[in-house]
Amino acid sequence: MPNTALITGASGGIGAEFARYHSSKKGDLIIVARRLDELNMLKRELELAHGVTVHVIAQDLGETDGADALITTVDALDVPVNILIKNAGFGGHGRHIDRKLADEHAMIDLNIKALVTLPNVYSSTGQ
Repeated sequence: MPNTALITGASGGIGAEFARYHSSKKGDLIIVARRLDELNMLKRELELAHGVTVHVIAQDLGETDGADALITTVDALDVPVNILIKNAGFGGHGRHIDRKLADEHAMIDLNIKALVTLPNVYSSTGQ
């Protein structure tokens, strides 16, 4: 049975730990985050430690069309996604009216648009 997980926000913290756990169970991965260097280091670590296949995608899901760009890139890999772990996200500090509008829009694009877009493409039953 195929067992490929797509994990967003995988370059560090909980996202990287999700990737380590899934690969320890012999699951392949598509790891996504903004920080390419960290993703590549994690890829090397997991492939060496567990003999799995790890695809790396550097994508900022907070960009206006970030989720759509990710979907296009994943489709080009032609790898079925069996598990979706939506870990990427961030919050603002202070009052909304005191923060930059562009930052607020990026937070909405990441925390809401990507959150609702990705499951419509990658459901629990695969692509």
